[in-house]
Amino acid sequence: MLRIRTKNNQYELTLKRPYQNHQLETNIPLTQKEKDLFFQHQLKNEITDILENEGIAISELQHLFSLTTHRYDILLPEGILSLDDNTYLDQHDYEMEFEVNNEKQGFQQFLKIIEPYHLQYKHNCPSKVTRAFQAYHKNSHR
Repeated sequence: MLRIRTKNNQYELTLKRPYQNHQLETNIPLTQKEKDLFFQHQLKNEITDILENEGIAISELQHLFSLTTHRYDILLPEGILSLDDNTYLDQHDYEMEFEVNNEKQGFQQFLKIIEPYHLQYKHNCPSKVTRAFQAYHKNSHR
């Protein structure tokens, strides 16, 4: 996955690729000019070198969609509880995430947090990026 993240008026180009059952992530800060050059297929950097070495032509990259997330974080003793408000294509959804230090204790705390709202945890949902790609593919086959 390749993305440009905008946060606090700063840009970051990120390439995520599979590596030994994990995601290898390469991040490069960009200026506004570099971001514009990237969309014009005229930027050369470590990430474009990696893509070219993998046989991916930079000139063939396409901007498929934008995903905007507004994140609200709550610091708790067990970790950080985040609520994401996501907008992409014609979709608007929400996602709750609990980043914890101890998975077992964090899971129990998460269940206590959602209980008063009559919510039940069944399983992790697909990531917001996966959901955005699914919406893109659904819209492109209409």
